[in-house]
Amino acid sequence: MAVSKVDQPFNALAEAERLHKAMKGIGTNENLIIDVLGHRPSHQRAEIAKAFKTSYGKELDSALKSELSGDFLEVCEGLCYCLSEYDAKCLYSAVKGAGTDEEAIIDILSFEK
Repeated sequence: MAVSKVDQPFNALAEAERLHKAMKGIGTNENLIIDVLGHRPSHQRAEIAKAFKTSYGKELDSALKSELSGDFLEVCEGLCYCLSEYDAKCLYSAVKGAGTDEEAIIDILSFEK
């Protein structure tokens, strides 16, 4: 039986370094980004984002924007936030500008956490 990354020792600085390596140079190692962001709970991803900022002087979501695009970028950006921050960001998007996305508001506010 495989051990979940959640159960393995966690080092935010080491994970931030892995993300930096994934985006360094020509090309982007998307599988490495998935391995880091896709296998950690939100509180650990938040620690990784803080460690990235401390180590490289750049916000993780900004670094991702410079390397990724489309739906993959959107998912990775969402993974940079803790759940409440992401909900707030989505609520803001649902109400800004002309008209509101009432379905999105209902989905966010009614989702049991």
